[in-house]
Amino acid sequence: MADPANQAAYEPVNHFMKFAMGPYGWPLFVFESLLTGCCKLMPYCQCCVGCSSDAVIDSDCPGCHCNTAAVLNWTGIHCNDIIYAKFDGDLLHLPFFVAIDHSHKSVVVSVRGTMSLQDALTDLRAAPQAMGLDQHPEFKAHDGIFRSACNIRERMRHMQLLEQAFERVSHLGTTYDLVFVGHSLGAGTASLLAILYRAEYPSLRCFAYSPPGALVDKECMEFSAEFTVSVVLGDDVVPRLGFASFEDLRVEIMDALYKSRQSKPAIFCTACCSTVCSCLPCCQHLNVDDEAAVGDGGRNVPATSIGTARQSEPLLLGRAPNPYTITPATQPISTEPVSHGSVDVVDEERHGRTIFYTDYKLYPPGRIMHLAETEEQTGCFGSRTVWKPYWVSYDAMQTILAGGKMLTHHLPNHVRAALEEVSDASSNTLSL
Repeated sequence: MADPANQAAYEPVNHFMKFAMGPYGWPLFVFESLLTGCCKLMPYCQCCVGCSSDAVIDSDCPGCHCNTAAVLNWTGIHCNDIIYAKFDGDLLHLPFFVAIDHSHKSVVVSVRGTMSLQDALTDLRAAPQAMGLDQHPEFKAHDGIFRSACNIRERMRHMQLLEQAFERVSHLGTTYDLVFVGHSLGAGTASLLAILYRAEYPSLRCFAYSPPGALVDKECMEFSAEFTVSVVLGDDVVPRLGFASFEDLRVEIMDALYKSRQSKPAIFCTACCSTVCSCLPCCQHLNVDDEAAVGDGGRNVPATSIGTARQSEPLLLGRAPNPYTITPATQPISTEPVSHGSVDVVDEERHGRTIFYTDYKLYPPGRIMHLAETEEQTGCFGSRTVWKPYWVSYDAMQTILAGGKMLTHHLPNHVRAALEEVSDASSNTLSL
């Protein structure tokens, strides 16, 4: 970053991503470093270090506490800075931990994303639910995620976790702020927790990485923009998922399959292979073959453009520039009027057929920072892919970008790597 002030402003976004990865524990840590993950964990395991702590560790591996070791390795905090950690979950009861981050003068609450069948069922309870806030009775949110946030709040109140954390730092003579972080399902839960605690802790902040696209209504989204930053990586499908966008994608895929001359099993096999390979660390540099391109040959082709493909064009997506223009960081969020708290039935005529779907008008939380993948010249004979951050309105998240990386860009290790690259880029001028 060229401007030191901008670098200081962006740094927390990158820093707290490490805390968002913590609740995933040792499985994600080992997956991120397949060859050396276990060796990196050993120095932090309790069986090797013997660190004595007053932290309440729930459902970690007995003896070694390898999940806690992963948290310590990622975040760089000391074992005595962990107040509470819970690593197993159930339906509407997500794993989370509470810790003190002295480097950023913060008490951090980090919530885990989807990692089990129970978490997936929580994701599917997507009907809007009134949040019941005294100051904002009109706010509505994703039912399953809101219930999960309420359960975490109840546990923290019952165990007085935040009170313990702030009491532990009260003698330091420095004010500590409350920070909520999470990835995926955890990002949605952390965002709702921040809204629930906003009246009690006015200076709190929330960093939501790859949050669900259908989380809060528009009023709640605009309210959370004051203290919440949502980070979306590339083609990530989760922040773009909604009733309307999913129906659009389904209709356009059916249209494209109908028009294609290629064998449908061949299309399916190529798509599966490219997706699986892009998930593996050893194959992340591989690209889909240029013959597997659709439309203009673009990797980032909006779902609404798939149906216009010619019959001679295959369906899998290759590489191309981003199809939509991203607004600069100074661009204000759109304020187009949208109905709230009701179910809109949409009746459209598209490609000769009528479709019906419901749209609950739920959106991602807070301000949205999109990390866009761009090509940058490195010399006379080559280029490299770089990530660049832009502020975007919620309108940019209303279309699913069908491509080979729509799932891999949701993985937390990919998000962390992109944020590290942006943080290290000397040309970045993002101002939060």
